[in-house]
Amino acid sequence: MRVLAVVLGLSVLAGGAGARGVQDAPSQDAPKTPAKATPYDKPPIVLKKVEAQYSEAALQAKVTGHVQVRLIVDTKGNPSQVRVVRGLGMGLDEKALEAVRQYKFKPAMKDGQPVECELWIDVDFTRF
Repeated sequence: MRVLAVVLGLSVLAGGAGARGVQDAPSQDAPKTPAKATPYDKPPIVLKKVEAQYSEAALQAKVTGHVQVRLIVDTKGNPSQVRVVRGLGMGLDEKALEAVRQYKFKPAMKDGQPVECELWIDVDFTRF
């Protein structure tokens, strides 16, 4: 049995007028969230997603749901200050953090320069 974790949504909290969202490399249909922190002209783009794996304890307990993770995408496109905002326990919070720390982004841009921005990612744990 193969268990996959899917990133359901990525939201950027950044300053500027109107709503902005993160762009996935294959799709431009990212969710949008009201602006709040660092202003930017172009949102970050996900270049690499890593699937989170189930923990043994969560598999045995048949836990499903999602872990909400907050992070900063730095000016080099690396995740930093990664932390769980809403977790599931049973080792899934740690598995979500482990996966998100391996993500790679094209950073948000402001006036042609890369800028840091805050993201919220939902890592979905669904048994297949």
